[in-house]
Formats: sequence, C-alpha cells, structure tokens
Amino acid sequence: MGSVTVPEMVSTITRFSELNDHFTALAADPSKELDVDLLDHVDLQLNFGNIDYLVPVLLPRLAVILEGYTQNIDPLANFTTKIIQNLKIGQINEILGEEGAKSLDSLIVAALLMNSPGGKKLGLALLTACARDGPLAVQQKSQAPQLIESLIITWLRSPDAGVGSEATKTLLRLLHAHKESPSPNVWDKIFSPDCQLQIYANCVIQSRDDKPTRDQKTISQGRLLEALPHIVQLNPAMPVRSLPNTDWSALASTNDEPYPGLPDDGLLHLVVLHMVDLEDDPMVVLLVRFWEQLVLCLDSLNMDPMTPVGEKYAKVLGIVISKTSDDGKKISEALVSLPGQLEQTQDQDRISVGEGGDSGYEAGDEFDRNEVNMNGDDAPDDDFYCIHSRNSNGTSEANTLENWRLGC
Repeated sequence: MGSVTVPEMVSTITRFSELNDHFTALAADPSKELDVDLLDHVDLQLNFGNIDYLVPVLLPRLAVILEGYTQNIDPLANFTTKIIQNLKIGQINEILGEEGAKSLDSLIVAALLMNSPGGKKLGLALLTACARDGPLAVQQKSQAPQLIESLIITWLRSPDAGVGSEATKTLLRLLHAHKESPSPNVWDKIFSPDCQLQIYANCVIQSRDDKPTRDQKTISQGRLLEALPHIVQLNPAMPVRSLPNTDWSALASTNDEPYPGLPDDGLLHLVVLHMVDLEDDPMVVLLVRFWEQLVLCLDSLNMDPMTPVGEKYAKVLGIVISKTSDDGKKISEALVSLPGQLEQTQDQDRISVGEGGDSGYEAGDEFDRNEVNMNGDDAPDDDFYCIHSRNSNGTSEANTLENWRLGC
C-alpha cells in the first residue's frame, strides 16, 4: 500500500501520524498487537469537522486489517463504524478503490458473523450506508452471496441487545429504501425460502439437535414480532405471500409438522398462529402487543378486508379472535387490557412512545415526526417506526380485531 498524503486539517489531531503509521504496520502484518491506548487517544479527538478528512487516509488500511485481524476486533470495528457513520456505500467504494470495493461484500458478511458486538455493528453500519445510497445500491448488495442471510442470522441470533436493535433498524432501512423498486430486490431476497427457513429455524423449530435454547428463541421471536408490523406497513402483500413447491421438511423431525402455515399463508400466519408457546406468559404479552400493532397498521393503511391481500389478513385475524375464546382468559384479558404501544398526542406532529420493544426508543420518549431521520439529511424519514390508529376511542382490542376483520 502506497503512501498517503495526510490532509492539513488533521494536523491538529495529536498522535494522528503515529496512528497512521501503526495502521500501516498492522495492514502489513495483522498479527501485530493493536495499540488500543493510541487508538483511543485519536478517537477522542474526532468530530464532524475532521472525520471526513480522516476517512480517505485510514479506511483503506482499516479494511485490510479487518479482513485478517485475529485478536479482539471490537476497538478497530467501533473506530471504523464511527468514521463511516455519515458515508454512503458509493463513497466508501470510491475511497477503497476497485480492489477494496470488490472485497467489501465478503467483509460485510464476515463482520456480521463475528462473535464480537463491535464487528456485527460494523457490518450493520456498512449495510446502512447502502440504504443511505438508495435503491440501486441496496439491490446490488442484496444479490451478494450470503449477505442478506447473514443479516437475518445476526438480527435473530445475536444475544447483544444493542446489536439486535440496530439489526432491526438496518433491516427496515433496507426494505424502506427498496420498497418501490422492481424485482429482483431485497424484498424478494428476505422473503425467499432460504431466509424464511432461517426465520423458522431460529423462531419456531422444536426438535432438531441444533435448535436454539428457550432464551435464544425468545429473543428471536421478540425481534420478529417487533419488526413485522413495520414490514406490513411498508409492503402488506409480502408477509402473506405463500411459498408453494418448497421442501421445508429438512428442518423438522418426522414428528413435527414440516412448516406450519408458511407454504400456503405466508410468514404472518406462521408468526401469529404457530410461533409462540401460549404457556409462556411473557411471550403471550409480546404476541398480544404484536396483534395490536398489526391492527393499528392495517387501519392506518386503510386496507380493505375484501381484497385478495386483505382476505388473507382477515383469515388470520379471524383465527386470532377464536383464540381469545379457545385459549381461556389469558389472551382475552391481555387483549382487552393492553394499552396502546404508540399513541398519538393532541399535537398531531408529535409521537409518544409506549412500552417496550426494539424500536430504539424508551417508554415515554417523545419526538417530532418530522425529525425522525436515522439515515442522514439526504435520506427519507424512518416513518415505518410510526404506526397510528385512526380510531382512538378506547375500544377493546378484541373488538378492534373483529371490527377490522368485518371491514367496519
């Protein structure tokens, strides 16, 4: 790697030249030990005024180091995430050059599958840079081998709450960026058999030797329940799209139904009716909150239950209504007593966030609808985090389900 001219703007950063030389040595031999104190010393001096000047100097070396580094990756990954936080993937490709850009897909996959939270967050930051760049960049990345599958694995399996929350946001950012683009697109990839199998394996499966533990499955189910209403709001047809002529039996033992719901009725049917153990009280609460969010979402979309897509939702919600009777008081009482999770205040441009979830906001937080922009000034607002009901009359949730199903 040739020498790089250090911009005059960074001359005020003490020990920057020393860090630059250290990165050059690490790029030549990634087995060398990272000087964490030196990295922290420079990191503390970074700000919006100098980061843009540092990126062209440091990023090519960091990309090389990250590919081969065998020690604790978190300090390097966190530093890299910080300096690329406002970049688009096209800018990153330009900085890395032709050879560096070619290896970026494999770097993203490797980062997502690292055991370290910092590595996973770096992979998510690079995917967010794709979403920030627009539909074409998202489409190109979605076709990279194992990239979207690795995102699904990170989203559902990571035990780190911060990684899970950021993975949920990243998934929705990619879907939002590509929601009106022609096929093949990231929607087709995420709702392909391969990715749906990943969801099933992490959220539902009961009897395989490599099945997730109960705690792992609870985490995966909670993240899926959190994201799915927002996915429905972006593209309601996809979660009820059937996947016929697909062999699901490889995931199940001979004693299991191979893949309940999904081949005929889509992911929504599987999640609502087959995923959650109704003897698990905390998961029942999450499931009921999901039902509430789903109905608010369908209401905000003005979806007609008589359309082909609407009929599929009506079918699922009809079974939900029957469950409030068949499964005793637990679900029925939870449905009736559940407070709104996202409530609109008297000021129509302000949102009040209710309890729980991986949305990235805390209970009681308020924010201006027009200020919700997690993707930078040039990107659209993340409106998929704002689901509101047109009916705020305090009707019990069981009645709301019935009213929507009947088209009232």
